[in-house]
Amino acid sequence: MPAYVTFGLKQYTKEQLVEVAKSFVTQGAHRLKMVVAVEPENPSVDAERVQAVREAVGEKVELMIDANYLFSFNRALELCKLVEPYRITWFEEPVYQNDAHLLADLRRHTSIPIAAGQNEGHRFRHRELIVNRAVDIVQPNVCSGGRLYGSGEGSGAGAGIQFAYCQRRRLAAPQHALARRDGQRLASGISRRHVESAARRSTKTRRLRRMTG
Repeated sequence: MPAYVTFGLKQYTKEQLVEVAKSFVTQGAHRLKMVVAVEPENPSVDAERVQAVREAVGEKVELMIDANYLFSFNRALELCKLVEPYRITWFEEPVYQNDAHLLADLRRHTSIPIAAGQNEGHRFRHRELIVNRAVDIVQPNVCSGGRLYGSGEGSGAGAGIQFAYCQRRRLAAPQHALARRDGQRLASGISRRHVESAARRSTKTRRLRRMTG
């Protein structure tokens, strides 16, 4: 299953970002997602960090960026134009509140695929993103939606977007399960820290069940 590693907290210096990125690649990671919007009113700061990571890991590693919807439309577009040369796989939640109309407008003005959905708990919000052609990649979050088919079922009908469904909620600790674009599985939103966290919770649950009976 293709997976990516979420890394690159805003607190990292550019040098720390490069060090961590190289470390993950050395361990075999081929897909990295870094946090942007370090200074939401100054996208050039993020552009320098993205450039540094890209130059450090090379062209073969996939690189995604995630703004956690902290940018205004203008600043998000500015960052897109600055980082388009660095082969960004997707730009996740670039604008305030995942506004579907702003996302659609941004998508029309950049070559970087736009992703959103992990913070949307209801399938009708996913439908809004899809019918407005606001995203290239939909990311249902089983933690927000309760279950993946509750988040995404039916919302992609007729829109050329498919979802992968996960019925086992204990394995639903990742931010989002399988993202699909144009009917093709793109990546798993399973970052290493989410897998480790899920494993710890699962182990703790089993121990408590044994103790109680």
